[in-house]
Amino acid sequence: REAWIATRRLKEQKLIAIHNRGNRIIFELSDFGKLEALKMHIRKKKTKLPAGEWCLVSFDVPEVARKTRIAFRRFLKEVGFQQVHQSLWRTRNDLVIPMGELVKRMDAQSWVTIYRAREGEIR
Repeated sequence: REAWIATRRLKEQKLIAIHNRGNRIIFELSDFGKLEALKMHIRKKKTKLPAGEWCLVSFDVPEVARKTRIAFRRFLKEVGFQQVHQSLWRTRNDLVIPMGELVKRMDAQSWVTIYRAREGEIR
């Protein structure tokens, strides 16, 4: 009974999809569930970049996607990014790859760029 309640809750939250395939029931993460799992991974990742290196996030989300911009800024703060400028954030945490994956899953590549930068270097 508890498993059924938990499964129903996950489905209501749109975190999982349930499919019937023949005589089998298949449970899988929905696209939203995959996005949330990736965010959870980013929240837990505490590996630091080498001294003098930063993970930078630069973004320019249009006004029509204001809610996305607000949620993205909130997430950056939550995972330890510091605001350098209005749309430039940095962290010493090694989040270049998972943040890049997050941007892809959000389909925000035209708005967001992730950099791995070294202090004092311009390339």
